[in-house]
Amino acid sequence: MRALLIPNFTKERTPRVLGEVCRILADLDIAAAVLPEARQGLAAHGCPALPVCGGTDPREIADCCDFILSIGGDGTIIHSAHFAALADRPVVGVNVGRLGFLAQLEPDRLEEGLSRIRRGDYSIEERMALAARFDAEEMAPIPFAINDIVAFKAPGTNIAEFEIHCNGRLIDRYAADGIIFCTPTGSTAYGLAAGGPVIDPSLSTISLVPICPHSMATRPLIFAGDKAISLRCTSGAVQVQADGRSPVLMGGSTMITLGRSALRAKFISFNEYEFFEILTTKIKQKG
Repeated sequence: MRALLIPNFTKERTPRVLGEVCRILADLDIAAAVLPEARQGLAAHGCPALPVCGGTDPREIADCCDFILSIGGDGTIIHSAHFAALADRPVVGVNVGRLGFLAQLEPDRLEEGLSRIRRGDYSIEERMALAARFDAEEMAPIPFAINDIVAFKAPGTNIAEFEIHCNGRLIDRYAADGIIFCTPTGSTAYGLAAGGPVIDPSLSTISLVPICPHSMATRPLIFAGDKAISLRCTSGAVQVQADGRSPVLMGGSTMITLGRSALRAKFISFNEYEFFEILTTKIKQKG
């Protein structure tokens, strides 16, 4: 069995936890590798040298691992889920961040969790992701976003005017700082902070959550996952960001259309807790 490790060295606890992970994997006869981008971090933090996966091509990742082990917070797990979905490999997260909604392992349960993976004592939980395309040919499509796709006004500009369509029909117009489109997985992230609902991640839905709408009547909307939702900013250019990656500028005449991605994220689950148990516990712990 082979594991691809994706550590986030901006987290203070990562080097110590990574060392423990490597020790346990060796004891379990699970080979470990890292992406080329992790080599410098390993050396800088005195971590053991590990073989390097051939590259970031999905086929190369699939060839070098049976599962992906993400060491960081939810952002790191989301980053890892992109590779996992493209390579059709499951991902499991070790939480060394703040909340860790997506993490299945805490540092004090590493040996137990990794032993269960070695024995095959786990299940695979599939979650929907978003994809988007622009009607401007020069703009590259977004094939996968496990959390959210956000359209927001540029810094220093006034409130934006958005027009929303569902399956080609006008739904509403919003005056707001931005619009969040999130999956059930992403409903505990930016969407939650902006007042959106928490959605069971086993469902297939698209939530629309306005950011600071200039209205007393505007509320979030929930669409079925098979709908095509389109957005155009009628007041000028806005920025579009998927899963917190670098934003792109979308002109005022451009329309973005979002829907369910053909790719799905696969998470290793130990079936110990229900989603809402984890959510409630972590919110109470972290505030």
